[in-house]
Amino acid sequence: MVKFVQAEADQTGYSRENVLIHHTYLTSRTSPEKLIIKSPFLRLLGTKFPEIKNTSDSTMTSRSLEGKPSLINFWYTSCPPCIAEIPVLNGFQNKYGNDIHFIAITFESREVVDHFLESNHFGFKMHTGEWDLQKELHIDSYPA
Repeated sequence: MVKFVQAEADQTGYSRENVLIHHTYLTSRTSPEKLIIKSPFLRLLGTKFPEIKNTSDSTMTSRSLEGKPSLINFWYTSCPPCIAEIPVLNGFQNKYGNDIHFIAITFESREVVDHFLESNHFGFKMHTGEWDLQKELHIDSYPA
């Protein structure tokens, strides 16, 4: 039985001190093409995810992602909306951890991310230094 996951984030408020984002996640047996109305990532549906080159996990390959859905989050440590959504993403991982791959990708260095993670729990597998991958996928706004 094939299952699809759709995630939607609606940024409903932003100020210098606060970011309020409403997240909705649903699983469905309906193909994503019928669920997603407008997204800059529609062009990527049905394509193979590029290889992640700068991974600390030697088992992490595009092939290792096959067999179950993957939630891939592009973020960076000084992005207020990225930081604000981390507790929601961690909650989603706690709920669906065995059924979905959870991956966080950033252009920042391992040292910057490790320093951030000392005071902020983010349970996803971290992949750092992935500037070329983000350019290849045309990731130019965050979080994505």
